[in-house]
Amino acid sequence: MTSGHSPSARAEDREPVNRRRAARVLIGVLLLVASLAGIKPGLAAWARWMALRQLRVGAISEAQRWLDRAEWFGSHLFETELMRAVCFRNLGQMERWQECVKRAREAGGPSARTQHEWTLGLVR
Repeated sequence: MTSGHSPSARAEDREPVNRRRAARVLIGVLLLVASLAGIKPGLAAWARWMALRQLRVGAISEAQRWLDRAEWFGSHLFETELMRAVCFRNLGQMERWQECVKRAREAGGPSARTQHEWTLGLVR
């Protein structure tokens, strides 16, 4: 016993369902991308905060890993580079420290903070 529908009729009935499903998937992907774009600055700030916590306890290598994550999220390059400069100053790697201070200046952050880090590095 057949349902009275030809195979081509059933395929035509499924076509709108497939289009709706594709539209839902596309909308879902677009919403995911939009939400991730909005979350990235917050994740970068969180990574810098974690780096600061690690710096305060002397875990410089771990702080640098968190700063790498912050840089990957791509927000506030000035803050990230200045914190990276602090890491290199604490390690005594003054050439790398100088590069980070230069990048922080180029990123356009507050010059007083950059100058303060520069002074601390020269004192070292």
